[in-house]
Amino acid sequence: MKLLKKNLKLVGSAPTFDALAEAIKKNLYWAEVNIQPSEHTIQGGQVYDVSNRNGKIENMVVVDSKRWQLFRLLN
Repeated sequence: MKLLKKNLKLVGSAPTFDALAEAIKKNLYWAEVNIQPSEHTIQGGQVYDVSNRNGKIENMVVVDSKRWQLFRLLN
């Protein structure tokens, strides 16, 4: 599925994945952050599904473009 900017809401951003993971842990109170390649695509970047200790978060993705960004998927 191709993601469009109108379907995404930026939650957080950082220059590296490690920095983004630390921000997610701090601000969303997650114990761990895991990513794996996603079936979603976006122009100009790589999309990853994101999960925490409880499993995959269906309404969030991480995008690696110029910065690592966490997005909430909107309907």
